[in-house]
Amino acid sequence: MATKLRESVDDFEARFAAEAAADRARREALRQQAIQRGHNRQVAKTNARGTFRFAMLVLAIIVTAVLVTVGMFQALLLVMG
Repeated sequence: MATKLRESVDDFEARFAAEAAADRARREALRQQAIQRGHNRQVAKTNARGTFRFAMLVLAIIVTAVLVTVGMFQALLLVMG
């Protein structure tokens, strides 16, 4: 009877150790997923910010070109007129 009880306790301890190891692995996987999600959010945020800045740069160049062109024609009109 004592050997059967000892086997039962050993089985319980083995299952407990296996479950604890699985729990540690699951927690580590969840931690890694959280880190990856945070990194992905940061990359997406940086990409969106860069796209906006690029669009504003293009807009500023176009506006500058239009203003310079209009100013040149106004000056030409003033000189020639």
